Amino acid sequence: MAKAVKKIIIVGGGTAGWLTAAIIASHHKSQTGNDLTIILVESSDIPTVGVGEGTWPTMKNTLQQIGLSESEVFKACHATFKQGGKFVNWVHGNGDFYYHPFTVPLGYGRIDLAPYIDNIKDYAEHTNFQHAICESGLAPRSMAEGEYQG
Repeated sequence: MAKAVKKIIIVGGGTAGWLTAAIIASHHKSQTGNDLTIILVESSDIPTVGVGEGTWPTMKNTLQQIGLSESEVFKACHATFKQGGKFVNWVHGNGDFYYHPFTVPLGYGRIDLAPYIDNIKDYAEHTNFQHAICESGLAPRSMAEGEYQG
């Protein structure tokens, strides 16, 4: 019979290291008799990047799975909600732009919408609500809403 793992060492901090440690810890915290030790080894000489581009649309699911309060994390990290990435002068260099959404197009995985769009350059605008939200100056949600809403 194999012995149960009692110690996990994660080499490398940063977003990946800390999230890995947190996910493993949250997965094992409810197990009775669990003597699991998680050690994270990171350099004290490497500064934090802190640009926020290392997160992904499902980050809120990850934080919720870990059991962290979304509002507490945002306050402690001075974080903001990001709606999408705006790419200006992308095609013609004349002020044209598109938003790279942080959500998949409507109907993704159920229907291919490309054949139904007359002008393919407008595909993102017609298949995803991000363009309208960003151009209206609206955020994905406010901190006044409940945890993990929006």
